[in-house]
Amino acid sequence: VVGHEKALEQALVQMSFTRIETKTFTLSSGLKSVIIPNAMNGILPSRMILGLVSNSAFNGDFKKNPFNFKNYNLSYISLSENGVQIPMSAYTPSYKNDLFARNYLSLFTDLAQHNTNVTLEEYKDNTCLYVFDLTQDYSASDPFMNVARSGDISIHLKFDEDLPETVTLLVYMEMQSLIEIDKSRNIFTDY
Repeated sequence: VVGHEKALEQALVQMSFTRIETKTFTLSSGLKSVIIPNAMNGILPSRMILGLVSNSAFNGDFKKNPFNFKNYNLSYISLSENGVQIPMSAYTPSYKNDLFARNYLSLFTDLAQHNTNVTLEEYKDNTCLYVFDLTQDYSASDPFMNVARSGDISIHLKFDEDLPETVTLLVYMEMQSLIEIDKSRNIFTDY
């Protein structure tokens, strides 16, 4: 304890951590294309995970599962960070033709997972999550801090067919954050 007191007299205690933010966007039934400008403004996340779920399930319909992330025949998904498309070549799955391996692979690569219990069929039917590593060196899973960047992110979605029901787009964002504590026990955050 004495060592901690002496260290606090010399410098701030700094602790980095991953802060989570979530946002939701409601997409009306009948839509075939959606652009959500400025979905995120300010300090940019290091990783984003997007998923589509029935709006009624999201809002508590007991007959539906709010963790059933359907594909809704999504045919195009990309982000735009300060006007630059991410990924460089947008994800263009075709669930009708079973052409979605790239999206499925990103579930592993962008989460730095070597295996998962999600099969291709489960992914297609009820675990359709779209993962984007937004760090400059694709290191969102690494334990070190990246330089914080600011700007805005827009979301672009297209569907093969009109949305059959109102859908909620869930956006999960991981933000690299820092807490500092001074010798008077004042706490400072970067958010």
